[in-house]
Amino acid sequence: MVVEQSIRRARNIEQESQNLRIQAQRDNQMLTQALNDERRARQHSDVEKNDLRRISQRYFNDIERWRRRHTACIQQAQNLKRHYHQYKDETDWESFWTLNKYQKWKTREINS
Repeated sequence: MVVEQSIRRARNIEQESQNLRIQAQRDNQMLTQALNDERRARQHSDVEKNDLRRISQRYFNDIERWRRRHTACIQQAQNLKRHYHQYKDETDWESFWTLNKYQKWKTREINS
């Protein structure tokens, strides 16, 4: 009877240790899986952050390129407008003097 109880206790202890070993393996697998999931999520998050950073940098570069290009166009248009008005003023002045000289000449010719 004492021997049977000892054998039963030994089997129970062996069964409990087996159960504890299985539970430890499950816990280990669960924690490993959780760490892998967290690592994958962090990598995915890093990829998304890098993509957003790249997209925003491209956007700001495009805006800056557009601003420089259109600033140059605006300045060129302003310069052309200024030169046009200067030329127009000069030609208007020249045509005024030419007409004035012609009128004076015509007046002298009529009067003579």
